[in-house]
Amino acid sequence: MAVHDLRENASSKTSELQKELSTMQESTSVVKTEWNIHMESTGSHYVEDTSAVECGKKDMEDVLQNCLKQAKMSAQQWRNAQESLLSLEKRNVDSVDSIVSGGMEANRIFRDQFSSAVSTALEDVDTANNSCLTSIDHSLQLDRDACGNLNSMISPCCDDLRGLKSGHYDKIVEITENASQCLEDEYMVDKPSCSTPRKRSFNLPSVSSIDELRTPPFDELLKLFWEAKSAKLANGDVKHMLAAYEAAQALKDSRVPLTAIN
Repeated sequence: MAVHDLRENASSKTSELQKELSTMQESTSVVKTEWNIHMESTGSHYVEDTSAVECGKKDMEDVLQNCLKQAKMSAQQWRNAQESLLSLEKRNVDSVDSIVSGGMEANRIFRDQFSSAVSTALEDVDTANNSCLTSIDHSLQLDRDACGNLNSMISPCCDDLRGLKSGHYDKIVEITENASQCLEDEYMVDKPSCSTPRKRSFNLPSVSSIDELRTPPFDELLKLFWEAKSAKLANGDVKHMLAAYEAAQALKDSRVPLTAIN
């Protein structure tokens, strides 16, 4: 009985092992099949990837060569731009230096000319001022001399005029006081009488003789006096003569000159 059980147990285990072995064989076969398929796919992919890498490598080499050419061209253009910029900068610096130097030289020449013109103008102004001051001093001295001469001539004339005025006034007073007596003595009124009046003869002076005895107006006398004196004076003394004439006008007789009564 026990042996029978052992046999059955061993038989069942053997069958299980066989099943497992067959299962493993099947799995191995499947894995092998899948591995072969994977290897084939991987090989084909490797070939494709290798060809793609070769193409990419070739494209990269072309791109790299193109980049190198572009870099060399850019470097050459950069060097050309730098050289052109340096040349332009040098020309600009030379042009600016030339313009600045020319402007400074022109300013220096203009400043020298302006300074010379200003100095000349100041010298001319000083010379003109000195000449004007000298002329003014000379004219002032001439005016003073002429004024002194006129005063020396006017003072005696004014004294004479005052004396003449005083004497004239005294004579007028005397004539006024004696007028009534003269009229009574020389031109006595006829007394009334019953006799026939007789014509009396009068020795009357003529109008021309009266005009000859009449004294000219004071303005005319003074004008004649200054006309006689002006011939002896210099041209610079005319204004002093006019001033003296105006001063003498204030001293003239304020009375109205005698006029003929018809």
